Amino acid sequence: MVKKSTGLIIGFFLLLAAGNSQAFLSKAEMEIKSSFDLLSETGNDDDKYAINERIISRMQNILMIKESFRYPFDSLFYVRKITSPDHNFRIYTWNLSLTNGTHKYFGFVQQSLQSDDSLSLHFLDDQAELFSLPDQPIYTNDKWYGAIYYQIIPVKIGKKRYYTLLGVDLNNLFTTRKLIDIFYMENNKVKFGFPVFSDGQNQVTRVVFEYSAQVSMTLNYSRSRKIIYFDHLAPSDPKFQGQYNHYGPDSSIDGFKFIDDKWIYMPDLDINQIN
Repeated sequence: MVKKSTGLIIGFFLLLAAGNSQAFLSKAEMEIKSSFDLLSETGNDDDKYAINERIISRMQNILMIKESFRYPFDSLFYVRKITSPDHNFRIYTWNLSLTNGTHKYFGFVQQSLQSDDSLSLHFLDDQAELFSLPDQPIYTNDKWYGAIYYQIIPVKIGKKRYYTLLGVDLNNLFTTRKLIDIFYMENNKVKFGFPVFSDGQNQVTRVVFEYSAQVSMTLNYSRSRKIIYFDHLAPSDPKFQGQYNHYGPDSSIDGFKFIDDKWIYMPDLDINQIN
C-alpha cells in the first residue's frame, strides 16, 4: 500500500507540473502573439527591431522548457514551425519586413536530446548579406542564410542522417528566392549546406532559385515518388537572361531524386512521375 500511495503521489505531482507547464506556455504564447501583432502594425524599422528583440528573448526562454517541443504554438501565425519526421529537432523561422522592401530572418533550432531527455537550443542569425554566392558556402546558425522553412525531408548520406529543407526568401521588391538546403549537426553545432546536389557535372551545397516577385513558383516534395519537384524558371524574353526580376515558370517541371547519396537533377519531368 505504501508503494502504491507513493506512486500515486508522484504521478499527481507530475501531472500538476505538466499542467503548470502547459498553462505557462499558453500564457507565454499569447504574450508573444501580442508582440507579433504589434510588430505587424509598426512602420518604423527601429521600432520593429526593438519589438523583435523582445520576441527573441521571450522565445529563447520558453523554448528551453521541455514541454515546448511538442507544444503546437497554434496562435503564432507569423512563425513557421516544422518538426523532423523522427522528432529529433524542430525549426522555428519568421521574417522582419523592412521599409526598403527587404527582409531579415530569425529563428531557432530546437534539438531534442534523447540521451537525457533535455533540449538544446540554437538561435539562427541571418547574415546572408555576407555571402555573394548563396549556393556555395556552408552556413552555421550564427552565419545563416535566412529563410522561412516549410518542409523537411530526411536522407542518409553514408551512415549519417541529414535533413533536406525547402524554404523561401522573400528577398526584396523585385525578386523572390526559394531554396533547397541541407541541415545537420556536427560536433553539436548547427550546419547548413552539403555538396550533394548534382546535375551530372557540377555539385553545389544548396540550390537557390530566384525569380520575379510578381509571380509564384512551386517547390515541393512528393513523398510517394520521393522526388523534389519544381517549376522550371526562364526569362520572359531571351534579352533578359540573368535578370531574375524577369524570370518565371515556363510550364515545364524539373526535379531532384535522391540516388546513391546525392540529389540528382532530373529535367523535364512528366507530371505522372510526380502524382
